Amino acid sequence: VAKQIALIEAGYQEPVIKVGNLSSVRTFQDCRDAIRAYYLLSLESEKGNIPCGEAFNIAGEEAFKLPEVIDILLNFSDMGRGIEVRQVEDRMRPIDADYQMFDNSKIKSFIDWKAEIPVRQMLKDLLNHWRNEIKRGRIPLNR
Repeated sequence: VAKQIALIEAGYQEPVIKVGNLSSVRTFQDCRDAIRAYYLLSLESEKGNIPCGEAFNIAGEEAFKLPEVIDILLNFSDMGRGIEVRQVEDRMRPIDADYQMFDNSKIKSFIDWKAEIPVRQMLKDLLNHWRNEIKRGRIPLNR
């Protein structure tokens, strides 16, 4: 969605965001927070404090309805109110979970970690990333 908004702002796409299932509820995690978690886990693993092969959930703790995420992104754009959101069949997944929420308690018992980048900041940064890519001539024309 962020990429599509940036393409619309730059005039490369009609003012229509094409989406799939809008009834889903998801958690979102900034990759910078996830990378920091992986790094801290690797340090503890090197110390022998984490068993080899141990699995962890690294996930956001706040669930959002997908239309809410789209609205947040649209509010970051001056064109936001003039952009239509349209569900299209080719964006629908054959199997999709209506609600995805993960438990971070295990990772927190092994390392001193929590997400530091709020979802709204992550979404703003993501939109700015795509704006910058387009300004640099790296125009992603697929999907």
